[in-house]
Amino acid sequence: MYIDNISLLCCPADGGLLECEGNTENRQVINGALVCKSCGQHDTITDGVALLYVNDEAWQPKAREAAGWIQLFRDTAGYGDNPDDYALPYLERPPWDEIAPQFDLALELAAFEPDKRVLDLGAARGWAARHFARRGCPTFAVDVIDDPFVGVGRALTLAAQDGTQITPVVADGENLPFAAGSLDIVFCAATLHHATNLQMLLQNIQRVLRPGGVLIAINEPIISDAIPEHVALSEADTSRELSYGINETRPHLDGYRQALQRAGLREQRIFSWQAYRIGLSEHLFRTRGGTALLFRRASHLVMAQTILITGATDGIGRALAQRYAAQGARLVLVGRRAPAELDTNLFTPARYCRADLSQPEQATQTVAAFCHQHALRHIDLLIHNAGIGYYGPLEQQPWPSIEALVAVNLAAPIELTHTLLPYIEQARGRLVFISSVVSVLPAPDYAVYSATKAALDGFARSLRLELRGRVSVQVIHPGATRTAMHAKSGAPLEQLGWQRFPAPEHTAARIAAAIEQGHPQTTIGATNRLVRFAGRNTGGLIAWLLVQRKRQARGKG
Repeated sequence: MYIDNISLLCCPADGGLLECEGNTENRQVINGALVCKSCGQHDTITDGVALLYVNDEAWQPKAREAAGWIQLFRDTAGYGDNPDDYALPYLERPPWDEIAPQFDLALELAAFEPDKRVLDLGAARGWAARHFARRGCPTFAVDVIDDPFVGVGRALTLAAQDGTQITPVVADGENLPFAAGSLDIVFCAATLHHATNLQMLLQNIQRVLRPGGVLIAINEPIISDAIPEHVALSEADTSRELSYGINETRPHLDGYRQALQRAGLREQRIFSWQAYRIGLSEHLFRTRGGTALLFRRASHLVMAQTILITGATDGIGRALAQRYAAQGARLVLVGRRAPAELDTNLFTPARYCRADLSQPEQATQTVAAFCHQHALRHIDLLIHNAGIGYYGPLEQQPWPSIEALVAVNLAAPIELTHTLLPYIEQARGRLVFISSVVSVLPAPDYAVYSATKAALDGFARSLRLELRGRVSVQVIHPGATRTAMHAKSGAPLEQLGWQRFPAPEHTAARIAAAIEQGHPQTTIGATNRLVRFAGRNTGGLIAWLLVQRKRQARGKG
C-alpha cells in the first residue's frame, strides 16, 4: 500500500479522511491499518493489500462471490502461480483472443497518459492495472477477491516484475472508498454484468470520476432484444458461474443505457468491438447481441449541472461553494453580505445573489428574479444550508431575534422550495436540507433553534413522499462545526469546546460525499449518529443528564 495514494481514498463507512498506521518502507506499508479520522474505523492492510469495505449485509454477496471465484479457479486447474498471467491479455486462445483486441481499442480511445489516475475496477489479477502502471499512471486495482493468485494480491506480483507501482484494494464497487472527483479513468473488463446493483455501481463510478473523466468498459455481454435474460443466463458457462455463487446478469442494450443515464454518465460511444470501424453496432446488438465495448465520458454530478446554495458566504456554505466551483458546476450562491466583502473570484455577478433570508418572501422574490435574469431553466441541486442560532433562555431572547431565527431556518427553506420547485422538477433534481443533530435532542438555551431543525426534518420527511419519482429529498445532520455561527449566537465558545469542532471545509467534504451517495437521511460522524440514536430512543435520560449538567454549572458559578 503506497502512502502517496492515501489522500485519494476515503473511509467506506462514512467517507471520512484516512490516515495510515504501520511501518513504512520505500513509502509503502505492507502490514498496518487505515484509520478514519472521523469515525475511527480501522481497515487493515495485509501483505500490501488494503481491505476497505464494511463487513455488513451488503458485503455478504460479494464475499460469497469472492469465495466462488477462488473455488472455480481451483476446480479448473487455474489456481496458482500461472506464468500466463505475465502475458495477459495477449494469449492466443479464448476468451483472451477476443479480450486483447478490445483492450487495445480501449487504450486507443482513452488517453492513458502519465499521471492520469486510473482505477481498474473488477481487476481480479490486475493484468490491466499492470499495463496502466507501465504507462506511468497512478493505478488502483480494486476487486472483491483478496487472494495472492486470482485476486488483487496478484497485481503486486505483476507490478514487481516491471518495477512499477499498483495500489491493490479489496472493496465493494457499490461503495467505492475513493474521494469524489479523485480519478481520471475507471476501466472495467467484464465487470458491469457481475454487479449486484448495476445502478449503485455506476453511481459510485460517476462519483469518483473527476469532471470530464472516463469510464471505459470492455467485454460486457449484451443480449439481443429478442432473448429474455433468463434464457441467456441458462447457458452452460453462465450457469456454471452461478452455481459457484458468482453473480451474473445479461442486460439488453437499453438496460445499460438507462442505468448509465440515471447515474449521470453521458454516452460517448457504445458499440460492438468487431463493428467499431463500420458503425453497425446498435443493429448488431438489437438483432444478434454481442460482446460490448462501452465508452462513457462522465459528466460528474456537478459537471453540467446548476447548484443553488443558501448561506454561501460563510462557513460550510462557502466551503461547499468552493468545492463545487472547483468541479465545474454552475452556481447560484445566496447570502446577505455585500459583494465588496467577498472573494470576487468565487462570488462573481453571474453567481452571487444577495438576499436576506430573514425576510423570506422578499428574499425568495430576489432569488427567483436572479434565476430569470440569468436564464436558468432548471436547478439540479438546491442545498438549504443557511442557518442562524441564538443562545440563552427563551425569556432573554428579543422577539425580533426569534422571528429571524424561525424565518432563516424554517420559513425561508419552505418558501424557496415552494417557488423554485418547478426549476428542480424540470431537472428531476434534488433538494438537500442541512439540519442538525439537535433536531431530536432536548437543547436548553437553544430551544428555538432545535425546534426549527425538528420542523425542517418533518417538512423534508413529508415532502419526500409528496415528490417521490419527481424530485429527490435528502436531509443531512452534521454535528457542531467551527463556524462563526456559534460566536454570533452568543454561545460561550470555551465552554462548548469550539476549537475542537471540525473545520467547515471538513464538514463540507462530508456533506458533499453524503449528497453523492444519495441516502434520504445522513448523520455525519459516528459520535453524532450515536447521539441521534440516543435522542430518539432515550430522550428522558438525556434530558435528566442535561438538567444535572446545568445544575453543576450553576453551582460552580
